Amino acid sequence: MIDLRTNDQSSVATLVEDILENTRHLLRQEINLVKVELRSQLREMLTAASKGLGLLATGAVLGLVALAFLGLVLMFGLSAAFTWPLWLSALIVAVVYLVVAGVLALIGWSVLKNVNVEPGVKPASSGD
Repeated sequence: MIDLRTNDQSSVATLVEDILENTRHLLRQEINLVKVELRSQLREMLTAASKGLGLLATGAVLGLVALAFLGLVLMFGLSAAFTWPLWLSALIVAVVYLVVAGVLALIGWSVLKNVNVEPGVKPASSGD
């Protein structure tokens, strides 16, 4: 009888050990699967983001070129409409551009001051 209990206890211990080992192995496999899935999703996300950023940059460059041409049109239009010298029209257009740029820079600066870089912390003026 004593030998049977010892064998039973050792077989139970062996079973528990096997269960723990199988659980560890299963958890390792699950972790590896999650890593593979995350890498795949990250790769897809970065590919989409790079395409989007490329299109955004192209649009920004074309917008700046269009803005430059609009400035030229405004400059020549002011010069022709008011019979001002071309340099005066160019100066007026440049001052208008600088004022708009300054206002946008101040707005951007105030937005950036409210950004909190700590993860999980919302900015004070998030509007939610």
